[in-house]
Amino acid sequence: MRIASRLNSNKFLLFQISDLTPDDNGSPTYYTINITTQTSSGNKPFAANEDIIVSFVTSGNKGDKGQKGVAGTASSGITVGINGPPGGAGGDQGLPHGREFKITSTDADNPTVIPFRTSTDFLSGTLYTLESDGSAITANGSANTQITLTLSTDNRSNFNLHVVGWVQVYTGGAWQEVTGTRMSIIQNDRDPGSGFVWSTTTTQAYLPVSNGNKFRIVAYQNGAGGTTHSDIRVINNSNGVTNLKLHDLVGGERGPTGPQGDKGATGPQG
Repeated sequence: MRIASRLNSNKFLLFQISDLTPDDNGSPTYYTINITTQTSSGNKPFAANEDIIVSFVTSGNKGDKGQKGVAGTASSGITVGINGPPGGAGGDQGLPHGREFKITSTDADNPTVIPFRTSTDFLSGTLYTLESDGSAITANGSANTQITLTLSTDNRSNFNLHVVGWVQVYTGGAWQEVTGTRMSIIQNDRDPGSGFVWSTTTTQAYLPVSNGNKFRIVAYQNGAGGTTHSDIRVINNSNGVTNLKLHDLVGGERGPTGPQGDKGATGPQG
């Protein structure tokens, strides 16, 4: 309830109506308004016999608060390094031993499959998992994914050839190359004399990944004039790292916001 000067609305008293009390009659003819003071323009804003205006504004009850939106899914990522064959490749140079794998294939259509370790170097979320036998990384949902391949080689004093490696994805029908992950690492001779040369290269690609897709690393030798060697290795130790990283680009989608409660209707002005 607002009481204001008829000629100057800046002079006012503002009250909140807390209740109405009927007269003592069984059929009341009037009500007493119970009020509490909210604010005013002064202690005694009106002069004697000053014309005033009394106005009433009522409103309905406030609607219930809308439900909270469902939280988005946390971002997911995985990093897995490669492993050597059972018993090791023999004569490992870096530490720890057992993480060197010989590239024996010279056929681009039938490359050497390089096994993963059976434990992850990094894992966050549930979108990507490592197969228990280290054969592949599997996607457990759909997401735009950043794919990073790092590959290190040890030429074992062999040279005049390339090691060509890339990431393959299995989509349910066949293994296919992930475009943008292919690399070619030249195996050079050590200057001034023979010796082991270690080289590392990284590629990165982006791919829309679907539930059930699998990923692995493959490589083959591509020698000048058909040159090949029996002991060219991909390594994952103190001399160089070979691993595959998958990371979703956006994390999960944000959950929808719950609907807002309806606002109560505004009552008529007095």
